[in-house]
Amino acid sequence: MARDFFDGKNPTAIEMLSYIDENFFKRVDTKRKLMKFTRAFLDKFCEERNLAPVTLTSVEYKYGHYATYMHYSGQLKVNNLLVKSFAEFKEKNNFFYVQEYFDTILHELRHHEQFVGALKDAHPIVKNTMQIMRRFKGEEIFDSHSYFFNPVELDARHFAYKTLKSNAKVFEPYYKHEDYVEFETTGEVEAQLDYVALLKDPELRGLKLVSRQVKEIEESVKEIALKNKLSFVGIKERPEIETKMDEIENLILSSRVNAEIAPEFYRDEFVLESNPDEIEEKISIEKASYTNFLKTLAEKDRIRRKNRRIAKKEEKQKCEELIKEKKLSERKEEYIKEERDI
Repeated sequence: MARDFFDGKNPTAIEMLSYIDENFFKRVDTKRKLMKFTRAFLDKFCEERNLAPVTLTSVEYKYGHYATYMHYSGQLKVNNLLVKSFAEFKEKNNFFYVQEYFDTILHELRHHEQFVGALKDAHPIVKNTMQIMRRFKGEEIFDSHSYFFNPVELDARHFAYKTLKSNAKVFEPYYKHEDYVEFETTGEVEAQLDYVALLKDPELRGLKLVSRQVKEIEESVKEIALKNKLSFVGIKERPEIETKMDEIENLILSSRVNAEIAPEFYRDEFVLESNPDEIEEKISIEKASYTNFLKTLAEKDRIRRKNRRIAKKEEKQKCEELIKEKKLSERKEEYIKEERDI
């Protein structure tokens, strides 16, 4: 980042986040500067945590898919819609956009750390899940149970939340917003990961070279069950028939496991904290503006891509017709020549 942005200082990654304040759009007033700030933050974060550098690129994704971390190549790919819409949200001083953008960056950066770092501050279940997901089909098995409550995803969301809320104070109201709290506490409850069912999954147990990690996850879940006076039926103790009560208790146990992986999301104050009505209304307006603009932009992009595909198809057909005409013309000339020779 330009030297004058940080007043000649060399801030840590966490200190950089404190520069995201109510004057952020005055300092970062172009999308080029936004990408430079992001690049500087990623480099500093990786350097401090002894991680391999991560590549940052913007690509065309559909609306709703904001970013992806490619662990095989160490690439963090951000939806181009977020970059292209910068000028619109800067003009409206829309900080819902800024919060979504940096929450996304931190979420994907946490995935980078999960795959290539020591992950010292993560719960043992997250660490061992990562070890399993590095194996062929391991990622597939966890995603088939629940993306929303996958320990790796829960850890990444929680990391982005606590890091931004603690170090970029401007975002505190956004994390207290009713929609955000509801998303974390009630969203997709029906998809909650049943750790007991997961540990009994024959595909997981049949996965090569992960028996130690599976055992360590099982021990962690047992420990949490004991702490909360809940029963846990291990892999070897599976009864022939499970009662409805067993299923209910498994879900209660799962929520306790999630509470240890992402503690702030499961504390009373997370649910009880709220904004004054005028702040809630302001954020709701910003969110609606953000959502509507991105949807419109995505639709324009979709139409543009469709027209581009149609144009390419028409161009290809035209080329094929020209080639066909040329071949017919050449054959005709050959035929005339042959007739003359006769």
